Amino acid sequence: MKKILVIGPVPPPIHGESVAINSIIQSVDIKCKYNINILDTNRKNVKKAGKFSVRKIFNDIFLIVKLFRILLFSKVDIMYLSISQTRLGLIRDLIMLVLGNHFCQKTITHLHGNNLGYVLDNLSNREFKFAKRVLGNVDVGIVLEKSLVSNYRGLVKCVEIVPNGIDEDFIKEEDKTTYQKDDYFKIVYLSNLMREKGYTELIRAVMDLIKEGYKLRMDLAGGIHNQEEFNEIWRCIEENNLGSFITYKGIVTGQEKKELLLKSHVMILPSNYPIEGQPISIIEGMAAGLPIISTNRGAIPDLVEDNGIIIEQGNIESIKQSILKLMNDKDLLDRYASNSKSRFQKKYTMKHYIGKIIQILDRN
Repeated sequence: MKKILVIGPVPPPIHGESVAINSIIQSVDIKCKYNINILDTNRKNVKKAGKFSVRKIFNDIFLIVKLFRILLFSKVDIMYLSISQTRLGLIRDLIMLVLGNHFCQKTITHLHGNNLGYVLDNLSNREFKFAKRVLGNVDVGIVLEKSLVSNYRGLVKCVEIVPNGIDEDFIKEEDKTTYQKDDYFKIVYLSNLMREKGYTELIRAVMDLIKEGYKLRMDLAGGIHNQEEFNEIWRCIEENNLGSFITYKGIVTGQEKKELLLKSHVMILPSNYPIEGQPISIIEGMAAGLPIISTNRGAIPDLVEDNGIIIEQGNIESIKQSILKLMNDKDLLDRYASNSKSRFQKKYTMKHYIGKIIQILDRN
């Protein structure tokens, strides 16, 4: 049985990239064909993500040394690397790829976002030449959608498209009869609560509509990125006596997440996140048959076509108008809901995702 070394972040914390990688290492279909080893690159601290620190430098050096020892003392056939989208992270990954290209039969990079191209464009001439030489020896680069292929800047000779996926039975038909929607139009936000994801603009939009007399409720679920920022917006909610209409559920999983989705009428993710890829939370919303309101960040427009509305980033009025459009047009709401479920089943199931990963692993 061939041995794969998976290098990337695994939960905790929970975010799109770590969830996607965890689905690979937990896949029974992959385990039946390959012996999987893991080198976890997760920082375990979302708050410090993307910021420089001496501790991170030492951590990266430790990871490189650990990888060298693994490759030196054990046979690894395939190295699968979830490639970083920050400058220092990319330099670390390029050094890892040098080792992988030397010791392994095959190296694969998987891009779970849309910021690699920007990072490559802003490297120094010497750094870019290094990246060009290393990435030129990578066997396969993976992106989430065709619109993200250009992130590799033509440096990887073979680029494959593998959309994210979740369990096709995540939401079963019988689940839909268990939870009933109430008379209030219910919105769900399911992502980490960070300003770049647009949750503060969403809260302000919903507050405006409630104060204008519309029967709205909203649940927010996800990890808090900045507690001070969260406290500030929550004080605003409480000062306006809207705490019974807008609730924070924390990090939700399993049955609690299903209930949250199935009691909602629409999912909204007004993201302005620079490295946004293909949010798994939107795919979960599609699996639940929810219309989606989101932005044109990353591969989101590939997810939201005839099943939702693409809005302007950072625009509270645009959020408000999209909500009202669906509130006031039940036929449109129902059509988008049906299309969401259909698009999920055709393209974004775990079966599709793992099947494509196995095809890439199996290919000589």
